[in-house]
Amino acid sequence: MRMWRFERSHVCVSKKFDFHENPKPFLKFLLYILFSSPQELGFDPTVRRYIKRVPKGVDPPSSGASSYRYEIAYRYQVGEKFFLTEGPPISEEAAYWVASRATRVWRVREMFFPNPGDETVYTLGDLKALKDTYLFDDAVLERDIRDQIMESLKGVAEVNIENAARYFMDYELDEVVRLPSEDEKWVEDDLTSCTDANVRAFYTPDSIGHGPNALPESQRASTSQRDSSRPTPTDSQAGASGGQTKPAETCWDNLQYHRRKHVRTVFSQVCQSIYELDNWATFIRCMKNLTEELNYMRLAGWVHRDISGGNCLWHPEAEQGKLTDLEYARPYKHSCKLPYDPRTGTPAFMAVEYQRREYLYTTRIGDVPLPVLWDEGENDDNDSEEILAQRLAFTYHFYHDLESLIWLYPWAACFRPPRCLSPESVEPLAKTLRVEGSRYFNCGIESNEARVSTVKDALDTNFFITQPLLDIYFRGSGCRFLLSGLDVVRPLAHAYKHLQSLQLDDKLPNGTAIWNASQFTEVLYNAFLTGFSKIEEEMKRRKDIFPMHHISNR
Repeated sequence: MRMWRFERSHVCVSKKFDFHENPKPFLKFLLYILFSSPQELGFDPTVRRYIKRVPKGVDPPSSGASSYRYEIAYRYQVGEKFFLTEGPPISEEAAYWVASRATRVWRVREMFFPNPGDETVYTLGDLKALKDTYLFDDAVLERDIRDQIMESLKGVAEVNIENAARYFMDYELDEVVRLPSEDEKWVEDDLTSCTDANVRAFYTPDSIGHGPNALPESQRASTSQRDSSRPTPTDSQAGASGGQTKPAETCWDNLQYHRRKHVRTVFSQVCQSIYELDNWATFIRCMKNLTEELNYMRLAGWVHRDISGGNCLWHPEAEQGKLTDLEYARPYKHSCKLPYDPRTGTPAFMAVEYQRREYLYTTRIGDVPLPVLWDEGENDDNDSEEILAQRLAFTYHFYHDLESLIWLYPWAACFRPPRCLSPESVEPLAKTLRVEGSRYFNCGIESNEARVSTVKDALDTNFFITQPLLDIYFRGSGCRFLLSGLDVVRPLAHAYKHLQSLQLDDKLPNGTAIWNASQFTEVLYNAFLTGFSKIEEEMKRRKDIFPMHHISNR
């Protein structure tokens, strides 16, 4: 038999042993289960279940029927404050994975106890949102990242700080969960266990082929529900010329896991994700706001690196789009020591260059195109292969965030079509749109050819606008103008090509060549805003918000 141990950061399994010949290990395990405290068994003492009485609001008192129903709620502790959940989780799809961030998002209200000794009597405050998640042990908290971005914007002359702040979430609390120590003082950070397997990952000549020795750094990757496994090097990482293979991304067998810390964040606003929106007017306005926020991040010198429908929010009360989940955001000119950066994000919305770890067009260092350097690297007297391996590493930049935003539009066109397209029956429409959407969104972290060709070939042809989409949207009652939002892929492709014709005249501390931040301009952002504004104006002219059908992608 073998015994298993499951934690948010890892799964461990014992060596095989014969229970009949050596029963002691298993008996020790049973004794541990019998005599351990709930906290030692993994129960979270900062969460308590409540049975809440909720008015039905249906039966009048005179009917004699009960006017209340009972539902389960959960009390979360954050520091010295307590919050009670209201209704089902806003998001929890990945929370049931054993090794994951285990994120749950709830609508909550703060609890106030008139008598601290009686927890059954309480009053509730205003509605807020609470996120419960497990981040890597060295991850920077969201509120700290937001504060760093805002601090960077203070040095930008053309930025109004108060206006920029509207695009970011308001963090009421953001902290690591504390657990009680043996003397019942709430002083211990909630971290996954520390074992011999917690040794930091190192890049060595054996694992990377060419490159620096012993560069310690966390191996972090965030993927969607459909692609949880770690990415492995594939043919897509082959060089751009002559079939020469670039150095491997990592040697996965040599990587160890990292501890996770338990973090709770309380937001002042309760927002809707892109997935929850119910009309195109709100969706377009949200897309405009998100474009403006990404431009603010560019001015601050930061990239988001994890844009998806779940991270793009709409605050109904303020009528404002906002980006959240800043855990993977970092400065564009970062100090990471890794020559190859672990990919983060949801595959369905990742930029194709980032998925494939190669630029779509010729890129130049100085006056020499990259493919030439790869061909002649071994014979170059001035550059060793070790230096080239660092200098030619792919780097995530500002335009990749914008491409992730672009992928939200075809997703909405396929899975949130306007109701005017199908006044009689939605099922035939849904079947066709699922087929169209699957071409782009049923993909792993390595992307697929449909995604790559759609972006790369957008210089000449817009493959987003397929004949099935034309047939559906053109036969609808005045909805065909919505497809014009798919044209934002054209200025993106031209911006990629223009950027990659420029010299990489800056570099990271690890020696990786990058474009200077000043080479990314607001021209592309303005092109997005112009396209979305035209759609918005057309909606106002038609005096319609164009309600959405919600079509499952399964």
